[in-house]
Amino acid sequence: IMIIRRAQVTDIPTMCNIYQQTFPEKHTDYGLVSFLRNTMLDMLSNSNAMVAELDGEILGFIGAGSRTKLVSRIIMADTFVEETHKRKGIGTKLLEAYSNEYPDFKLIATIHRNNEESLGFYKAMGFTLEDDSSYIHSYTKIL
Repeated sequence: IMIIRRAQVTDIPTMCNIYQQTFPEKHTDYGLVSFLRNTMLDMLSNSNAMVAELDGEILGFIGAGSRTKLVSRIIMADTFVEETHKRKGIGTKLLEAYSNEYPDFKLIATIHRNNEESLGFYKAMGFTLEDDSSYIHSYTKIL
């Protein structure tokens, strides 16, 4: 049975690996990997990262770092799923759990323009285009 739970510090290496699968070209040197680890720690320190776990294996996560604006009730909803487990409903379950955790928040997902898979996922989840910059689409969902 898949469980969705709060991320823990011990989950960081797996979360980093899943993230790097999504953007392998951006995180190849030590400086960027260190930055990525610090981003994951930031998510954990804000207590707003959740993981999807099946039989002790983390298959995906959702979370936001300090970009989240809790005072104005805005939270980033960046979702990442291990490549071999995509299209199995894991991202949907993570986003639903996150929406339940933050029911009165405006959720924002910032997606690179060429990431068709993520664009389709967030549109299917009811997000609407808010900002259309030259390389990033910003989608929002008000719950």
